Amino acid sequence: MKPPKSDNLTSEQFEAKQNLTGFFKLLLEVDMRNNPQLYENNGNTNNPYQGE
Repeated sequence: MKPPKSDNLTSEQFEAKQNLTGFFKLLLEVDMRNNPQLYENNGNTNNPYQGE
C-alpha cells in the first residue's frame, strides 16, 4: 500500500495537518514565553562555526 501523495489530501487529512501545525505553533509560543533567553537575537552566540 502506497502512502497518499501530499498534493491529494482529503479534507480530513488536510484538517489533521492544520491541527498539527497549529498545535506545534502553540507549543513554540508557550516555549518562547517560558524561555525567552533561548530566542533572543542579540548577536551573542556560542556557535563555534559563526564567522567573526
